[in-house]
Amino acid sequence: MLAIARPLVLNPRIVPLDELSQDFAPLIIKEVMQVVRRMRDDGLSVLLIEQNAPLSLSIANRAYVLHDGKIVYSGAAADLSTDTELVNRLAGAGCKTTTPRYRQI
Repeated sequence: MLAIARPLVLNPRIVPLDELSQDFAPLIIKEVMQVVRRMRDDGLSVLLIEQNAPLSLSIANRAYVLHDGKIVYSGAAADLSTDTELVNRLAGAGCKTTTPRYRQI
């Protein structure tokens, strides 16, 4: 909640929020996202940086997906949320199979 409250004191035009769902219980995440929805509904621009695609797409008007610092998708969040094949493909964009850097004993 502090991550949300701190920038609001300055009356910003845009509020960046990074990984709000990380390390919280589902009930807390639900409450935090309700606050983000109210901010959006009140006309405040929110830049939500989030790896939980279904959660962020349910709130967002627009979606941008980054891979290696490059935008690989830009469009309406509603369009992306209905295209599960594209979401899955974009979610795995950075996945690589690597060999472990440790030895098994």
